[in-house]
Amino acid sequence: MINGVSSRTIGVLFGFAFLSAASYVLTSTLGVSLYLARVGASELPVVLVASAVVVVVVSSLTYSVILRVAARRCMFAAWVLLAAASLAISFRLQTSDHSIYLLGSIYVLAEIRGCLNTVFLTTVMTDAFGDLPSKRPYALVSAGAPLAGIVTGLIVNFEASEITDIQTMRVIAGLDIAVVVCLVSFGKKSPRPTEPAAADGSSTIDRTASAADRSTDLMRAAREFLYRYRFYLAALVALKTIVLTLIGYQWKLAVSDYLQESETALIAYFAAYFAVTDVIILATQVLLSGRLLDRFGIPFALIGLPILLFALGAMAYGVQTPYGWFVLLTLAKGSDVIRRSIHDPALASAFSEIQERMRRGVIVVIQGILKPIVEVLTAMALLLYADDAAFATLTVYWWGALVPWVAAAGMICFLRHHRKTMKWI
Repeated sequence: MINGVSSRTIGVLFGFAFLSAASYVLTSTLGVSLYLARVGASELPVVLVASAVVVVVVSSLTYSVILRVAARRCMFAAWVLLAAASLAISFRLQTSDHSIYLLGSIYVLAEIRGCLNTVFLTTVMTDAFGDLPSKRPYALVSAGAPLAGIVTGLIVNFEASEITDIQTMRVIAGLDIAVVVCLVSFGKKSPRPTEPAAADGSSTIDRTASAADRSTDLMRAAREFLYRYRFYLAALVALKTIVLTLIGYQWKLAVSDYLQESETALIAYFAAYFAVTDVIILATQVLLSGRLLDRFGIPFALIGLPILLFALGAMAYGVQTPYGWFVLLTLAKGSDVIRRSIHDPALASAFSEIQERMRRGVIVVIQGILKPIVEVLTAMALLLYADDAAFATLTVYWWGALVPWVAAAGMICFLRHHRKTMKWI
């Protein structure tokens, strides 16, 4: 037992996190590198829009299914389909290796994987650990993703000139099959799905309020708490998505420019980036994350990330050269270390404040539907205005979005702290 949870449960969830993240890292590395090298950075906004639209559709389907079908069955079906898609792409690459549509599909498939990984890992972790006082199990399971990034990143970095795109896609399909096998070992018991929320809103009562006196005033207060709590969770995720999408776009442009769109150099760089950052993420999650979250709670984790990015954004005003932008934006993108090791486990824990019977729906709506919709809007803005806007101006845009991000995170922490007394009403 680890903090009240069986070692087997943590081990199985860790295995799922590791295998699903490994397939994501490989798909993302291959998709970004091939697209930049064979299509060009100028067409990047197009694939950003396409991938975000597809992810919205996939997430909407996931939302309609997960409320009625057990999460394990949804995951099983999803990774069988991902394996089939990876194999199909590998065969198509034999004859159409420079097709913009095929290369774009690899990029889109990576984004679908990222979305499904986030939604399902958050769901299974909150189902398993939602009632625990300790946040350490969240950090332990989340450590599977950076470990996967280290292993796959090192392999791809050393074999960048040898491994082919076709071989990589088939390895990805094999990892998907391994995820399916891992899900089989999940056990026959999983949390039963529930019906959608009742029309009268009674299902939105927080479990703390449900256990207390069900007076009209208390029920109204509980509904008010969840309404505001979900709103600020959604605001935080939306603002974070805008900032990270802009940073990611700027980063890819800077890397492509500095490495002069060399396919081998791009693959080696992105693989090395994932490996190095994941080494730091893994060390942080194993040694620090659980202890820090247990000692200081989630406020420093939710607020600390945008403050760090604010400081990095301020440094952009002194950058003049392609190498300078390459270094600065690699550091900004490197904030993934804090996001994935501390911020994301804290955000997953924040969802556990919502009553279990509606938690899955809220997670899918916010992480699976709202997030890609915001990505669509941001990508469309880039598609329409990126050519006219100066490269440095993009920094001003994401820098400004950090202020409301901090405010939303602060409100989440405030509501969590006062949820028992509900003094804000």
